[in-house]
Amino acid sequence: MSAPELGVVESADPAAVFRSYERIERLRGEVAAFERLLASLVTTLEARVPGTLRHGARVSRVATSIGRGMGLSEEAVERMQRGAVLHDIGMLVLPPKFLTKAGLARPGRLDEFQAHPVLGYTLLKGVPSLEPILPFVHRHHERLDGSGFPDGLRGREIPLAVQIVSIADAFDELTSSVPPRLRLSRAMAIETIREEARRGRWDPALLGPLEQAASASRDGRRRSHGPARAGRRRTTAGRR
Repeated sequence: MSAPELGVVESADPAAVFRSYERIERLRGEVAAFERLLASLVTTLEARVPGTLRHGARVSRVATSIGRGMGLSEEAVERMQRGAVLHDIGMLVLPPKFLTKAGLARPGRLDEFQAHPVLGYTLLKGVPSLEPILPFVHRHHERLDGSGFPDGLRGREIPLAVQIVSIADAFDELTSSVPPRLRLSRAMAIETIREEARRGRWDPALLGPLEQAASASRDGRRRSHGPARAGRRRTTAGRR
Protein backbone atom coordinates (compact mmCIF):
# COMPACT_ATOMS: atom_id res chain seq x y z
CA MET A 1 0.00 0.00 0.00
CA SER A 2 1.44 3.35 -1.00
CA ALA A 3 1.96 6.32 1.29
CA PRO A 4 -0.94 8.35 -0.20
CA GLU A 5 -3.27 5.36 0.26
CA LEU A 6 -2.26 5.20 3.92
CA GLY A 7 -2.89 8.88 4.31
CA VAL A 8 0.76 9.85 4.71
CA VAL A 9 1.29 13.47 3.77
CA GLU A 10 4.55 15.01 2.68
CA SER A 11 4.38 18.08 4.83
CA ALA A 12 6.57 20.05 7.17
CA ASP A 13 3.56 20.59 9.44
CA PRO A 14 4.23 18.41 12.53
CA ALA A 15 0.51 18.14 13.28
CA ALA A 16 -0.23 16.82 9.77
CA VAL A 17 2.62 14.31 10.02
CA PHE A 18 1.39 13.16 13.43
CA ARG A 19 -2.16 12.67 12.11
CA SER A 20 -0.83 10.64 9.18
CA TYR A 21 1.15 8.27 11.34
CA GLU A 22 -1.67 8.05 13.85
CA ARG A 23 -3.86 6.79 11.00
CA ILE A 24 -1.21 4.24 10.01
CA GLU A 25 -1.13 2.89 13.57
CA ARG A 26 -4.91 2.67 13.59
CA LEU A 27 -4.85 0.69 10.33
CA ARG A 28 -2.21 -1.62 11.74
CA GLY A 29 -4.43 -2.20 14.75
CA GLU A 30 -7.37 -3.04 12.51
CA VAL A 31 -5.28 -5.56 10.57
CA ALA A 32 -4.11 -7.18 13.81
CA ALA A 33 -7.70 -7.37 15.06
CA PHE A 34 -8.78 -8.96 11.78
CA GLU A 35 -6.03 -11.58 12.00
CA ARG A 36 -7.07 -12.42 15.58
CA LEU A 37 -10.71 -12.76 14.49
CA LEU A 38 -9.71 -14.99 11.57
CA ALA A 39 -7.60 -17.22 13.84
CA SER A 40 -10.44 -17.48 16.35
CA LEU A 41 -12.96 -18.53 13.68
CA VAL A 42 -10.58 -21.11 12.22
CA THR A 43 -9.83 -22.58 15.65
CA THR A 44 -13.52 -22.78 16.52
CA LEU A 45 -14.36 -24.46 13.21
CA GLU A 46 -11.58 -27.01 13.62
CA ALA A 47 -12.83 -27.88 17.12
CA ARG A 48 -16.32 -28.33 15.73
CA VAL A 49 -15.41 -30.14 12.49
CA PRO A 50 -11.97 -31.76 12.84
CA GLY A 51 -9.96 -31.69 9.62
CA THR A 52 -11.34 -28.41 8.27
CA LEU A 53 -8.22 -26.50 9.36
CA ARG A 54 -5.95 -28.74 7.28
CA HIS A 55 -8.46 -28.76 4.42
CA GLY A 56 -8.67 -24.96 4.41
CA ALA A 57 -4.89 -24.64 4.49
CA ARG A 58 -4.47 -26.98 1.52
CA VAL A 59 -7.19 -25.22 -0.48
CA SER A 60 -5.60 -21.88 0.36
CA ARG A 61 -2.16 -23.06 -0.77
CA VAL A 62 -3.41 -24.41 -4.11
CA ALA A 63 -5.73 -21.44 -4.76
CA THR A 64 -3.06 -18.82 -4.11
CA SER A 65 -0.64 -20.70 -6.36
CA ILE A 66 -3.25 -20.73 -9.14
CA GLY A 67 -3.99 -17.03 -8.61
CA ARG A 68 -0.34 -16.04 -8.85
CA GLY A 69 0.11 -18.28 -11.88
CA MET A 70 -2.74 -16.44 -13.60
CA GLY A 71 -1.28 -13.04 -12.77
CA LEU A 72 -3.79 -11.88 -10.17
CA SER A 73 -2.74 -9.00 -7.96
CA GLU A 74 -1.26 -9.72 -4.55
CA GLU A 75 -4.30 -8.03 -2.99
CA ALA A 76 -6.61 -10.46 -4.80
CA VAL A 77 -4.38 -13.41 -3.88
CA GLU A 78 -4.39 -12.39 -0.22
CA ARG A 79 -8.18 -12.15 -0.29
CA MET A 80 -8.39 -15.63 -1.82
CA GLN A 81 -6.02 -16.98 0.79
CA ARG A 82 -8.26 -15.82 3.62
CA GLY A 83 -11.46 -16.79 1.84
CA ALA A 84 -10.14 -20.30 1.21
CA VAL A 85 -9.31 -20.79 4.87
CA LEU A 86 -12.86 -19.87 5.93
CA HIS A 87 -14.89 -21.11 2.95
CA ASP A 88 -16.55 -23.88 5.00
CA ILE A 89 -17.31 -21.71 8.04
CA GLY A 90 -21.03 -22.38 7.55
CA MET A 91 -20.50 -25.91 8.87
CA LEU A 92 -19.98 -24.29 12.24
CA VAL A 93 -23.75 -23.69 12.36
CA LEU A 94 -24.84 -27.18 11.30
CA PRO A 95 -25.99 -29.62 14.01
CA PRO A 96 -23.40 -32.34 14.70
CA LYS A 97 -25.67 -35.04 13.26
CA PHE A 98 -25.26 -33.48 9.79
CA LEU A 99 -21.48 -33.72 9.90
CA THR A 100 -21.19 -37.50 9.62
CA LYS A 101 -21.69 -39.85 6.69
CA ALA A 102 -24.52 -41.57 8.51
CA GLY A 103 -26.25 -38.24 9.05
CA LEU A 104 -25.86 -37.22 5.42
CA ALA A 105 -27.22 -40.56 4.24
CA ARG A 106 -30.59 -39.98 5.88
CA PRO A 107 -33.38 -38.64 3.60
CA GLY A 108 -33.34 -34.88 3.22
CA ARG A 109 -30.08 -34.40 5.08
CA LEU A 110 -27.93 -33.67 2.02
CA ASP A 111 -30.19 -30.76 1.09
CA GLU A 112 -29.84 -29.34 4.57
CA PHE A 113 -26.08 -29.82 4.48
CA GLN A 114 -25.96 -27.91 1.22
CA ALA A 115 -27.26 -24.88 3.09
CA HIS A 116 -23.85 -24.36 4.71
CA PRO A 117 -22.70 -21.67 2.20
CA VAL A 118 -25.76 -19.56 3.04
CA LEU A 119 -25.36 -20.22 6.76
CA GLY A 120 -21.72 -19.14 6.58
CA TYR A 121 -22.60 -16.00 4.64
CA THR A 122 -25.29 -15.11 7.19
CA LEU A 123 -22.89 -15.73 10.06
CA LEU A 124 -20.18 -13.40 8.72
CA LYS A 125 -22.03 -10.72 6.77
CA GLY A 126 -22.44 -8.37 9.72
CA VAL A 127 -18.67 -8.14 10.29
CA PRO A 128 -17.24 -5.34 8.10
CA SER A 129 -13.67 -6.67 8.12
CA LEU A 130 -14.89 -10.03 6.78
CA GLU A 131 -16.93 -8.64 3.87
CA PRO A 132 -14.12 -9.21 1.29
CA ILE A 133 -14.22 -12.96 1.92
CA LEU A 134 -18.02 -13.36 1.84
CA PRO A 135 -18.12 -14.39 -1.87
CA PHE A 136 -15.83 -17.35 -1.13
CA VAL A 137 -18.02 -18.50 1.74
CA HIS A 138 -21.27 -17.98 -0.17
CA ARG A 139 -20.30 -19.14 -3.68
CA HIS A 140 -17.64 -21.85 -3.43
CA HIS A 141 -20.09 -24.55 -4.53
CA GLU A 142 -21.38 -22.67 -7.59
CA ARG A 143 -20.37 -24.07 -10.99
CA LEU A 144 -20.11 -22.46 -14.43
CA ASP A 145 -22.82 -24.70 -15.92
CA GLY A 146 -25.37 -23.76 -13.25
CA SER A 147 -25.20 -27.17 -11.53
CA GLY A 148 -23.91 -25.78 -8.24
CA PHE A 149 -25.58 -24.39 -5.16
CA PRO A 150 -27.02 -22.44 -3.41
CA ASP A 151 -28.23 -20.30 -6.35
CA GLY A 152 -27.22 -22.13 -9.51
CA LEU A 153 -25.14 -19.22 -10.80
CA ARG A 154 -23.65 -19.51 -14.28
CA GLY A 155 -20.58 -18.30 -16.12
CA ARG A 156 -19.46 -14.77 -15.32
CA GLU A 157 -21.94 -14.54 -12.46
CA ILE A 158 -19.22 -16.36 -10.50
CA PRO A 159 -16.14 -14.16 -9.88
CA LEU A 160 -12.84 -15.56 -11.15
CA ALA A 161 -11.30 -15.59 -7.66
CA VAL A 162 -14.23 -17.64 -6.37
CA GLN A 163 -13.84 -20.06 -9.29
CA ILE A 164 -10.20 -20.52 -8.34
CA VAL A 165 -11.00 -21.33 -4.70
CA SER A 166 -13.80 -23.64 -5.85
CA ILE A 167 -11.58 -25.70 -8.15
CA ALA A 168 -8.88 -25.89 -5.46
CA ASP A 169 -11.56 -27.06 -3.00
CA ALA A 170 -12.77 -29.71 -5.47
CA PHE A 171 -9.23 -30.93 -6.09
CA ASP A 172 -8.54 -31.27 -2.37
CA GLU A 173 -11.84 -33.06 -1.82
CA LEU A 174 -10.81 -35.66 -4.41
CA THR A 175 -7.25 -36.15 -3.19
CA SER A 176 -7.16 -35.48 0.55
CA SER A 177 -10.42 -34.76 2.34
CA VAL A 178 -12.15 -38.10 1.84
CA PRO A 179 -11.27 -41.40 3.57
CA PRO A 180 -7.98 -42.89 2.27
CA ARG A 181 -9.70 -45.71 0.39
CA LEU A 182 -11.61 -43.16 -1.73
CA ARG A 183 -8.77 -40.75 -2.47
CA LEU A 184 -7.63 -40.33 -6.04
CA SER A 185 -4.09 -39.82 -7.25
CA ARG A 186 -3.19 -36.29 -8.32
CA ALA A 187 -3.29 -37.35 -11.98
CA MET A 188 -6.68 -39.03 -11.64
CA ALA A 189 -8.14 -36.02 -9.82
CA ILE A 190 -6.85 -33.65 -12.51
CA GLU A 191 -8.35 -35.86 -15.21
CA THR A 192 -11.69 -35.97 -13.36
CA ILE A 193 -11.77 -32.17 -13.21
CA ARG A 194 -10.64 -31.95 -16.83
CA GLU A 195 -13.57 -34.11 -17.92
CA GLU A 196 -15.95 -31.92 -15.92
CA ALA A 197 -14.47 -28.85 -17.61
CA ARG A 198 -15.24 -30.41 -20.98
CA ARG A 199 -18.85 -30.70 -19.83
CA GLY A 200 -18.88 -27.02 -18.85
CA ARG A 201 -18.55 -27.24 -15.08
CA TRP A 202 -15.13 -25.51 -14.89
CA ASP A 203 -13.31 -22.86 -16.89
CA PRO A 204 -10.66 -24.70 -18.99
CA ALA A 205 -8.28 -21.77 -18.40
CA LEU A 206 -7.95 -22.91 -14.78
CA LEU A 207 -6.71 -26.41 -15.61
CA GLY A 208 -3.08 -25.59 -16.46
CA PRO A 209 -2.53 -23.42 -13.37
CA LEU A 210 -4.30 -26.05 -11.23
CA GLU A 211 -2.01 -28.79 -12.49
CA GLN A 212 1.07 -26.66 -11.80
CA ALA A 213 -0.18 -25.78 -8.32
CA ALA A 214 -1.02 -29.39 -7.57
CA SER A 215 2.44 -30.51 -8.66
CA ALA A 216 4.05 -27.94 -6.38
CA SER A 217 2.12 -29.19 -3.35
CA ARG A 218 2.25 -32.91 -4.15
CA ASP A 219 5.20 -33.80 -1.93
CA GLY A 220 3.65 -32.08 1.08
CA ARG A 221 0.40 -34.00 0.65
CA ARG A 222 2.24 -37.30 0.35
CA ARG A 223 4.09 -36.67 3.60
CA SER A 224 0.82 -35.81 5.37
CA HIS A 225 -1.47 -38.49 3.97
CA GLY A 226 0.59 -41.23 2.32
CA PRO A 227 0.21 -42.38 -1.28
CA ALA A 228 -3.13 -41.66 -2.94
CA ARG A 229 -4.95 -44.37 -4.79
CA ALA A 230 -5.60 -44.32 -8.51
CA GLY A 231 -8.79 -46.29 -8.05
CA ARG A 232 -12.42 -45.67 -8.83
CA ARG A 233 -13.42 -42.52 -10.62
CA ARG A 234 -15.28 -39.95 -8.59
CA THR A 235 -16.81 -36.56 -9.28
CA THR A 236 -16.40 -33.21 -7.52
CA ALA A 237 -20.06 -33.12 -6.47
CA GLY A 238 -19.21 -34.41 -3.02
CA ARG A 239 -19.80 -33.18 0.50
CA ARG A 240 -17.69 -30.04 0.31
